[in-house]
Amino acid sequence: MKRFGTPPHKYSFFKNLHEEMKENFFGFNCYLESKMIGSILVFYRGEEGYIAFNVSDSEYRQYRPNDLLYWEAIKKLIHAGVKKVNLGLVEKNPESSREKGLYKFKKKWNGRLFTRFYFYYFFGKGRNLEGSKKEGFKKTRGIWSALPSSLIRIIGPKICSELAI
Repeated sequence: MKRFGTPPHKYSFFKNLHEEMKENFFGFNCYLESKMIGSILVFYRGEEGYIAFNVSDSEYRQYRPNDLLYWEAIKKLIHAGVKKVNLGLVEKNPESSREKGLYKFKKKWNGRLFTRFYFYYFFGKGRNLEGSKKEGFKKTRGIWSALPSSLIRIIGPKICSELAI
């Protein structure tokens, strides 16, 4: 999460999610020999599923752990009667190489893009919503990814719980 400039959740967040969702919550890990190189968490209700959290070790990307994790998650969701799977957010017009890679990865699953609406409130007058939105997030992510991991472990979950990320 640090690499992406996003605060992490506490362990208790995932534990509570598992307790609340019970059998509608599952995860997979992907190993190369004894090294975990990827992980995915998924939850669903009725005919809709959501691949909520997916992480992988960038050093092992050539083994394509995310392909295997998504494939297994989708198979399990179909077996559970899920008809629609939300693969998460992706930029419609990607700019950075990371955004382009994520778009390409998710596009290959042959899904459809839907517009997600956001509502922002900026303190201060005369700020351009579109320009300031992207620049503000870039700055925040840049600062966050530069912070020491020890500090992130302390303040990250507190920030994350307040922002509903």
